[in-house]
Formats: sequence, C-alpha cells, structure tokens
Amino acid sequence: MRIALFTENYYVGGLDTYIITLINNWPNEDDQFILICNKSHPGINRYENEIKRDVEFIWHNHFHKNFFNKFILNFFNSVFLLKVVRRILSNMSCLFLINYLFFLKKTLLKSEPDRLIVVNGGYPGGLLCRAATICWGLYSNKESSIHNFHNIAISTSKFNIYQNLIDKFVEKYSKSLISVSNCSAESIRTRKSFQKTKKLSFIYNGIGDKNDCQYEDFRDILNIDKVSNICLMLGTYEERKGHKFILKVFKEVLKKNKNTYLIVCGFGSVLEKKAVKDYAMEIKVDKNVLFLNFVNGINNLFAITDILLIGSQEFESFGLTAVEAMLNRVPVVSTNTGGLKEVVENNNGGFVFDKNDYIGFSNKVIELLNNKKMGIEQGNKGHKRVKEKFSASRMSEMYYKAIQ
Repeated sequence: MRIALFTENYYVGGLDTYIITLINNWPNEDDQFILICNKSHPGINRYENEIKRDVEFIWHNHFHKNFFNKFILNFFNSVFLLKVVRRILSNMSCLFLINYLFFLKKTLLKSEPDRLIVVNGGYPGGLLCRAATICWGLYSNKESSIHNFHNIAISTSKFNIYQNLIDKFVEKYSKSLISVSNCSAESIRTRKSFQKTKKLSFIYNGIGDKNDCQYEDFRDILNIDKVSNICLMLGTYEERKGHKFILKVFKEVLKKNKNTYLIVCGFGSVLEKKAVKDYAMEIKVDKNVLFLNFVNGINNLFAITDILLIGSQEFESFGLTAVEAMLNRVPVVSTNTGGLKEVVENNNGGFVFDKNDYIGFSNKVIELLNNKKMGIEQGNKGHKRVKEKFSASRMSEMYYKAIQ
C-alpha cells in the first residue's frame, strides 16, 4: 500500500518528530510512504536525515502564507500586523481554496497513493491541509483520508459562512478525524460542522527508545560547571508556550537555589526570541538563562537536565516534550493546560499546576532540586509511564489499524 502524508509546516518541532516517529515505526514494512511538504519548511533536513526507511519526498512551493510572514516581519517588523493579516486571509479562505484544489489535484495524485493522512498542525491550521482532504475526496476515487490535527481547535462563529462551508467538506471527505489527546479531539466540536460528527477519535503521540547518538558534554559546551542545577524549557518561542511564566518561576527558584541555570531551547522568529530575552533582562534573571535555537540530538540536553519545565498557557494539545523527558528519566513540572494533564500525572513522573500558579510551580521545582532522591524516583516513574502509554510502536499500530 502506498501512503501519502501531506503537511504544511513553518516551525521545527513536535510535528516533525511525530511524522518521523510514525514512519520509522510503521508496522508493515511492505507499505511505501510519500511525504508531501512545503519547500519552505525549515525542518526538511530532519526528515531527510532521521527517517530510516525509503520515502518518496515531494517538496511543493505553492503560494502560501509564508510569503506574508516573511514580508511583514522583514519590512514592517510587526507581529501585531502579521496577526491582523492572517485574520483577514483566514476570512478570505474560500478565494484561495479553489486555487489550492487545482494545484493539489496534480500534487496529491502525482505518485498514485492508495491512502492519505493529512497532518495538520492544528484546526483550522493550514488551508492547504484542509484543501488536501477535500481534494482527495473529490478526485482520488480512493477511500476517504484521515485528517490528523495536532493542536486545540480554534472556535469560529456560526455566521462565518466561508469557514463553516470548508469545515463541512472536511468532515464529509474525512474517513476519520484524529487528534493527539481527548482534550484536543473534543475541542473541534466548538465548530458548527463538527458538533455531531461520529468520526472523531484520538491517539496519543508516541516516542521511540533513545537514539544511539554520540553524547557530548553539554555542560562544557554551554560553560556550566559540574555542580550547578539545570532546568530546561523546550518549545517554539511562541507566546502561548509560556516563556514569561517560566521566567517568573525561575526568578523564584533563584531566590532559594542561586547555583541554577535555565536553558531555553526551540525554534522561533527573531522577534519572538527578542521578546523572551527582553523579559528575562527586565526581571533580572538573564545571567542564569541560556537561549538556544532548536537542537538536534535532544538527548544530549536531557543528559544534563535535572527538571523539564513546561509553562504552556493555551492551545497545548499534548506535550511531546514531557514524554521525551520522561523517557530520559527526567522529572517534569508542567501547567495543566489542554492535553498536558493527560500526559503528566501528579506524582507519576511529574507534577502539574494551574497556568497562573507560578508560586506553587516554583515551590515544587525548588523541592525537586533540593531532594535528588525524589527526582530520581519521579524519573523512574515517568519512564515506566512512557513505556506503557506513549510508545512509538503503540502509536504507529493504532494509525495502521485506522488506515486499513
């Protein structure tokens, strides 16, 4: 069976990890994969370097929102204006949709796939992703596709005729609507066309065993001494990820544990990173915070990490970084936003707090830093939890059954 995975992505991160893990752990070795992705995606190298089986790659360069992203950020230097333009474009979706359908008819059917899984970063997410589902239903004469969305759905007004019409066709032409947690899956019912759908389900993201990578001593690379504590925050430099919350937490931690560093690591625009760095300087914690871009071989970072901190404030559907940490026996302290509370269980690999409770959050971080035995115990519990609920083989097997 030839299986096409279609995605539209502009960030390096969890969506890439999901696609790589799904393909590498697919249970049927005879199935062939075609990965269709926008050429502008900064994570293409990850696909080419980390996917272990033969895959046909199709990089498309169709007119899309990335043009507006670069134009506005480079010439107007305004995140606010970018959000306004995105909202306007969202309301003009139907005008672009017709153009996309003609483009996708050729792209999707080019390699003659038997099945299609659309991997959408969220919902509504990318218009190309929704158009791919509709296009497949209209032109393929094959079994309906799976529409897989990876973030909390954004509600829309029942009077938004264009968006509701697109939703109606996505629901009609999808065999299944699968998200990554129960919370994320149910969120799509806030949109009129999905309120009564019976096609909805969720499959938890999975992760494989730690890579046999060449370990480097990141303490030496980052110039951190051997006795200092290290907290880690992983995630794109988006506001919703809660960098300011974590920096407030870290300020409280430093009052009790001065020999502690916070490593902030992830993909983001220049403006997004600057906003986080400026806030660290504003609250005077910047001397103990190290800002990194996305890092390949994340196990090198986990090898020196005492605690993973997750501060997500909204639109957090799952929390793959929590699973990665637990696999590496690193305890997690997290907010309970969205699907995080399904992944991180209190006293079973980590602890969860309300997204506004930075005092309770920081007190738990301090407790874990001062009680190494507790940290080891939580790390072992988390490792066991990942093996039972979030393994790569379990995830891939469930998608394999869904597509049959």
